Amino acid sequence: MLRRLRFAALAAAAACPLGLLNEEVCSGHGHCAEGVAPGVDETCACDGGYGGADCSLRICPAGVAWSDYATANNTAHAAHFECSNMGSCDRESGLCECRAGFAGEACQRMRCPHGARLAGGAPLECFGVGTCLSMAEAAAQVDYVSLEHDAAYDGWDASMIYGCACDAGFAGYDCSERECPRGDDPLTAGVDEVQLLTCDCGEPGGCGNGTIALAFRGQRTAPIPADATAELLEFHLERLSTLGDVDVAYYGGGLDGSLCSDAGTTAAITFLTTRGDLPALNATWAIEGTTYGPGRRADVRLAVDGACSTVHAAVCSVAGTRERAECSNRGVCDRSVGVCDCYTGFGSSDGRGGAGLVADCGYLSPNASVAYEYPRDYARWADAAGGAEGPCPRATPLWNTNLPPTVCSGVGVCDADKFCNCTAGYEGSACEYKTCPTGRAWWGEAVGDDPGDAHRPGATCSNKGLCDRSSGNCDCDDDFGVVGGDACGDMACEVNSTRECGAFGHCATMAELAQNALLFGDHGEVRRVNYSEPWDADLVTGCKCHASTSDYPTHDFGADPVNQLQYRGPFAYTYTGWTGYQCSHAFCPTGDNPYTWGVNEVQALNCSLATDGAFNVTFRGAPEPVRVPWWASAAELEARLEALPTIRDVAVSLRNVSYNASVCGPGQRVYVEFLSEHGDLPLLVVSEADDLRHDVVVNVTEVTKGTKEDVECSANGICNREIGICACLDGFASGADDGEPLGAYGQRGDCGFRHTGTKNEKWENSEMQYLRTNQIFNATLIGAARARRRPPPGPAAAARGAGGAAPPARRQLQLERERLATEFEGSLGRAARAEAKMEHVSRLTSAFSSLVSEQAETVANLYDLVEETAASVDKSGDQPRASGAPASSFSASSIASSSAPPPGSSCLTRFP
Repeated sequence: MLRRLRFAALAAAAACPLGLLNEEVCSGHGHCAEGVAPGVDETCACDGGYGGADCSLRICPAGVAWSDYATANNTAHAAHFECSNMGSCDRESGLCECRAGFAGEACQRMRCPHGARLAGGAPLECFGVGTCLSMAEAAAQVDYVSLEHDAAYDGWDASMIYGCACDAGFAGYDCSERECPRGDDPLTAGVDEVQLLTCDCGEPGGCGNGTIALAFRGQRTAPIPADATAELLEFHLERLSTLGDVDVAYYGGGLDGSLCSDAGTTAAITFLTTRGDLPALNATWAIEGTTYGPGRRADVRLAVDGACSTVHAAVCSVAGTRERAECSNRGVCDRSVGVCDCYTGFGSSDGRGGAGLVADCGYLSPNASVAYEYPRDYARWADAAGGAEGPCPRATPLWNTNLPPTVCSGVGVCDADKFCNCTAGYEGSACEYKTCPTGRAWWGEAVGDDPGDAHRPGATCSNKGLCDRSSGNCDCDDDFGVVGGDACGDMACEVNSTRECGAFGHCATMAELAQNALLFGDHGEVRRVNYSEPWDADLVTGCKCHASTSDYPTHDFGADPVNQLQYRGPFAYTYTGWTGYQCSHAFCPTGDNPYTWGVNEVQALNCSLATDGAFNVTFRGAPEPVRVPWWASAAELEARLEALPTIRDVAVSLRNVSYNASVCGPGQRVYVEFLSEHGDLPLLVVSEADDLRHDVVVNVTEVTKGTKEDVECSANGICNREIGICACLDGFASGADDGEPLGAYGQRGDCGFRHTGTKNEKWENSEMQYLRTNQIFNATLIGAARARRRPPPGPAAAARGAGGAAPPARRQLQLERERLATEFEGSLGRAARAEAKMEHVSRLTSAFSSLVSEQAETVANLYDLVEETAASVDKSGDQPRASGAPASSFSASSIASSSAPPPGSSCLTRFP
């Protein structure tokens, strides 16, 4: 009783919707809109973070969409998409439930690979020996280990795709591999890098007490005096761990040698052990604690890549060409431990080609019977050997460790320069490895503004897997099941039930999704777009969910046959499509908001043809047009338009009815009003039929722009995404569009009909009444596992979460519901059978209303008992006993508050 009084007081206090879950105005998370427009004042303006017609739904964070349909050529990835289309929104908490492998408040991050370096250890990102960075972070940072370039990256995935920048000594997309020593190939010609540093004081004593600090790959020397000798400069440089051994020679600088001099000194710095593409040194001049750049007091200049000194023109810099190759290209690297197994005839070097302790296979062992001076000079080595066969690469291949060391591993040909030309599928200086597939990199360091620079093609295993060089197969990152394929370049869609995208969708690349985007041009024609140029066109995938051509499809359309859509039951007589990142959620029927004013779309068709021919008409990309003969009447054109799967109901009228009442003729104008399709619609598209005369002019124009909304549940209901049925707010039911008056009750299933009192009014015949009520009860009572709202938290919910059974009182309530359902079915069945006897309709309706009231009172009494028991529990502190189950979302008072609602609308609201 108290429950019913409270409900009535709230309803009287405000005209805004009461929450379906708590019966508070706008669910307590919003307020009535004021001063907007007549009727709109009765709608909810929700607080931030809440949505839905009654503000009962939480809004989840949004981010850039991982996948979606292109909106223009090579344009996709909407900026604001709930849960970034890579997770589902929990409407109760407002939190995204992300797909495995993705994280962030909006599921906007692709997680870095993770694992444990030690058995039994905790898995860590990048195995604990790397840094997880976004694409933008990797572009902006330089560590001279994994990241060499300072660039900017602002692609759509700049803050979404993350990868590992490994620490020194580690490698692989996940930093799980060890790096082998690197060195210069002793059989290739190469020169050392030479950089020039020129310091000109300008005048005697001009340098004073100045100093120079040199930086290389992120490290800086201590201040070096302006009068430092070559040995002192060399000492300071070699203290940098990023530089290694150098040799310094001065040109100029006086007898004692000075880094800076009045006439200018050029220091030639030769890099002896640092290989590869080297960056330039950076110099900073300082005096008396103040930092100066070039041209202030001392003039300090650097020359690289072949540039010559401005003071000593004969002294030029040299761009180094020595390799920094794994095992110096003369050994097999075991990446599990980071150790080189050198080819026959090669061993550890001193980093300069001589024998040493660096296990980089960079030393060519001398022939025991031949003495020679230059082990790096293979031709001289061969001549000294008296023309004997030189050291063609010999190795035991990784793909067959049972083979003895063999020239080119037996799968290549050693050429005159003693290099192996490997058979396809093999690689390495001795063909000792099998080649793994390559693809466009998922993650990498950007070197320019083009996103393709970061997602470079030709990356082994697409930089999302490890190459097993013994088999030539990629071991893809399968922690989360996101990528796969031969080259780890195939992004898998989320598995729903037993397959990708479940039974109501299929996995498609961004390029394939773009081909299915349905856009319209200025004249109603279907406008196709492509998505072929961006790096992710064939990599990133998403679910293409099965979609309906309209609320009332009449036959199959495209790749989504009707039988793969979800029929929403006899209440709505509609099919709707599927949605969600894994196609597990259903759309609900759409309609016009009865609170707002709007008009139907009206288009005009002009046909000048008088007595011959025909033309074709289509709408919204229907697969086949309809053929309209010139003599067609308004009724004939209306029937043919409604035969299109994209049109449910139109009204056709003629301006000139005197010309044989046909759609074509001099000055004829045909008006087409769209009754079931709402909003600003694309134009009808007219094309030539096979027998159309070439002097005929047929065109279509918009007369009245449609302003009715086309929104789910007409903005006055809550869509149950699991079954695709609207739970209408109190006072709303399904609207109609079959030529019925605006806001009439019908079978659209959209909550577009607004009613106030229905006690003495009959909205449909008893047969339809029975069908609708039977369907609703089946969906909400008998098969209530998915359709019923979740009960509020409480002891019963906790017991179920722990695997316990529902309390006896809960079971009693369930039995009472089932008894009510049975009695309703019986009474409505009798009402249906009485359809043939119209004189008994009034009596049966009265009996039905009485039955509703009686059963509602029974359930209301049960709730009164529940509340009394709950009150006693609050006082005693005990748990509810069998006679007092916690209240559920089933509302007895709501049944009693409406003695004879439009059949089905009340049920749909009360039993969601």
